[in-house]
Amino acid sequence: MSGSDAVRGRVYAARYICPVCEGRPSEVGCLHCHGQGITSDVGGWDPEELTELPRPAGVMKSACGDCAAREGSPEDESGDTNRFDPTRPFHCHWAGMVEIEGRHVPIAQMPDGTPVGALVCAGWWDRLTGQDRPLASYREPRRHTAEGSGR
Repeated sequence: MSGSDAVRGRVYAARYICPVCEGRPSEVGCLHCHGQGITSDVGGWDPEELTELPRPAGVMKSACGDCAAREGSPEDESGDTNRFDPTRPFHCHWAGMVEIEGRHVPIAQMPDGTPVGALVCAGWWDRLTGQDRPLASYREPRRHTAEGSGR
């Protein structure tokens, strides 16, 4: 875990196998990755030398067509930056939710409002891990209702 991320209360998300120990910290006593074998601290390394980690299973594989991270989304145009709060995951508004009267409502949620079973937004994950925004601009979704998915 990155010490600076922990101090700031940010979600820590490693993006690469550690290029120093190549994912074998106990063999070499690696201090670069703090013994984890994974890191996002790769400044100065040639991108060709890096091995990217897979996206966690709890994160959408790619941004939805109407992802809040896409250029031109209502959230983007409103300046709503809460969806990219690095201290708390932003959940995809399609995964594990239904649309009721224009609002995305979790089918189940924890006492703090965290949706149960909802996947983390791919756009939020990409921003957290320093990846580019989705290339395609926002597009209006098909309707998603309690009767079935509109995706």
